[in-house]
Amino acid sequence: MLKIKAMRAASLLLSAGLLASCGTNSFESEALAIDRVNLPDSSSIDPFLYDVFSTPLFHNGIFYLPNDAENVVFGFNGIPTENNPTPSFVLDNTELSSVQTIRNNSSQFFLTSRSSNNRDIIVYNAKLTIDNLSPEYYSLTIPSCSNGTQRFVGDISVTEDHLLAADQNSNRIIIWNLPITQNQQPANMVLGQSNLNNCQENDDDQNDIADSTPSQRTLSNPTSVWSDGNRIAVLDSNNNRALIWNSFPVSSFQPADLVLGQSNFTNSAANDADQDGISDLTTNLSTFNINKHNVAHSSRLHSDGSQLCLTDRFNNRVLLWEQFPTNIMQTADIEITQSRIPFSGPVACSFVENKLIINDLGNERWLIFDITSQQ
Repeated sequence: MLKIKAMRAASLLLSAGLLASCGTNSFESEALAIDRVNLPDSSSIDPFLYDVFSTPLFHNGIFYLPNDAENVVFGFNGIPTENNPTPSFVLDNTELSSVQTIRNNSSQFFLTSRSSNNRDIIVYNAKLTIDNLSPEYYSLTIPSCSNGTQRFVGDISVTEDHLLAADQNSNRIIIWNLPITQNQQPANMVLGQSNLNNCQENDDDQNDIADSTPSQRTLSNPTSVWSDGNRIAVLDSNNNRALIWNSFPVSSFQPADLVLGQSNFTNSAANDADQDGISDLTTNLSTFNINKHNVAHSSRLHSDGSQLCLTDRFNNRVLLWEQFPTNIMQTADIEITQSRIPFSGPVACSFVENKLIINDLGNERWLIFDITSQQ
């Protein structure tokens, strides 16, 4: 049975009042809002988009849009330019379930897929196209911890040499060397823990007991990871911060180099501008509130290698740094708020070509903004 969804406006108007900016990017006057796709009447797939946690991918002219609720991936020729776009193909392979992230490098495609109570990573050995919807694939199951914690990976990042997975419930970033050449290929490194058996949050001494404060190398519910093969950025949600490694780690449990959202590596309060350990009543551009009550789908970050975006979900806004941050607690340059756009819990953001795509979870839609650089 198809679920019924109320109709929404075709596009959303932006104005200067929407942005608090000291940078050089400008947003054009309209944002495309996609809350459904155009499918044949005979299709058994619900055309409406629900649970918009998934992040898209653009590769070789194809725009891949996962639909978490329907266990499919829609493929479009180019980034959609109108509402209710028609996909060129639909990937609904049996190995896919609740796809949340799709990434690629020059030789392989990677998708997260639910398996029982955990989430696997499906690795295809060829590009997914209308002519090749079911290529050979390998499956990676997230390694279990000694205490049996349920694994949950929502976000992954892929470079030419590494696959990084944010294992939220186990408070770690798992790293594989690429390429993947076999099922259940062992991971090679982990951040947030000293080994793959440990998974306690904020456990700097690795005694399987959570410490009272985080450290430069611990994590608590990391919901997002990004890497360009050199730098790594991790959204450490329960600690209300983002950690940055300026060069790719060479060993497990390696400390981060920078922190955003806090002035040091031991503070963790949300919206704490004066860094007294107590959340403030107002927001600013150097702190954020990215998790409440260990919510699984709290916030994500992404970068195009130059800019960085972060969804500050519980402040109902998206923060952008126009240059990749290089300082501790660096202030964001742009704030996209709900003052003109009716956000309801933005959970993810992605730079795709010259677009910024925001997942508006509460309104069950993707917002696509044109970004014009004035530099």
